[in-house]
Amino acid sequence: MDVPIGEVVVSSWLEALAAGVPSPAGGSAAALAGAMAAALAEMVCRVTLARRRASSPAGVAPESDGDLPDALRAATRMRHELLQLATDDATAYESVVAAYRLPHNTPAERGTRAQAIQEAMQRATQTPLDMAKRAGALGTLFGFLAEQGVPPVAADITVGTLLAGAALRGAARIVEVNLRAIEDETFCSTIQEQLHDLLSVQEAHGKSSFVSSGPATDADP
Repeated sequence: MDVPIGEVVVSSWLEALAAGVPSPAGGSAAALAGAMAAALAEMVCRVTLARRRASSPAGVAPESDGDLPDALRAATRMRHELLQLATDDATAYESVVAAYRLPHNTPAERGTRAQAIQEAMQRATQTPLDMAKRAGALGTLFGFLAEQGVPPVAADITVGTLLAGAALRGAARIVEVNLRAIEDETFCSTIQEQLHDLLSVQEAHGKSSFVSSGPATDADP
């Protein structure tokens, strides 16, 4: 699929995902889950900011915004980055397929093909790792929003944290699978360390970030 995911109608992209072709596949789906989590984080920030400002005497109280504007900007940035990574993942996987299809009849061709496969596999591993990093950051962000958000967005915070967790776990699994095909031990060790750190942070967050129920007060609309 050559069109960037950010320019595709959701139903059309889901048809492409279901088509049984090499891409888009799980990596792009993980990135899209992360992008949806980021969008929910943006929505939570905007609703919370609007509620706080509406309840102030003058209608606007910037001093009460706290870190929410920064959180909003971070979520917006990650949404755009994850959408791009969804496209990048599909492109990277197509490069792997192309490398495997290179001719390998002579020793020279086999050497060229083997090098191309390794290079393509490294690119195809870095992309989901980048997804996992952003999904992990979103998990931390939702931990903050669980404390700051207003009651009407409690369920949205829960959905967002679960989507971020799914994006992280899904991307991490793709990284783990791809590493099996990579021969560069230094590259593999570096990636494994980064992945371990990301998963450890998610585990440390536990229920506080990744299964948060949001603000535990009345949920008036």
